[in-house]
Amino acid sequence: ATVSVLYCTLPTPFPLIMRPCGLLESYTHGNCKGLRRLFYRELIDDMNITRKLSEHRGCVNSICYNSTGTKLVSGSDDMNLNIWDTATGELLVPTISTGHEGNIFTATFVPYSDDTLLISGGLDEQTRLTILNEAGSPIGTRRLKSDLGYVTTIEYSPEFPFVAFSLHGSALVANDLRMQLMKCSSTLSRVMPGF
Repeated sequence: ATVSVLYCTLPTPFPLIMRPCGLLESYTHGNCKGLRRLFYRELIDDMNITRKLSEHRGCVNSICYNSTGTKLVSGSDDMNLNIWDTATGELLVPTISTGHEGNIFTATFVPYSDDTLLISGGLDEQTRLTILNEAGSPIGTRRLKSDLGYVTTIEYSPEFPFVAFSLHGSALVANDLRMQLMKCSSTLSRVMPGF
């Protein structure tokens, strides 16, 4: 069975910085209290499917654009990553085996790496770095952090673009990618000139 990644164009009145789109509302259900997101109906109604991407063999849990919006990485329950050309919908490289042993919940391009570095995390409690060559083919993966809870989110701070902050359950972990890349000096000099 193939699961598709769908991505939509946002209508022009809604800026991209409005993510996630919606308001938070508190709710009570039995003994549970929490927050839920109310999406702007106008935004949802105005979305159009621009491309259907089919390649994963499981639910797609994560999509992320590169800094220029020309590529999209998707992560899935099949424990693989795919990189897509957003203009054509073509798969740019064969499916990337990440080394994950459980569902991938989050995947992203590493800033300032010319799209040669990807970080992913998931159910197996691992944060993994995938290194690609200039042609976009994978040349290896490295396990960064693990055993702190499943990984739901990976983010970067503009002040520290080579530090990936991963959320493992309720633990926030700072992953300094320079330490991982020092093990491979040719990769380090390519993605961090002058280091």
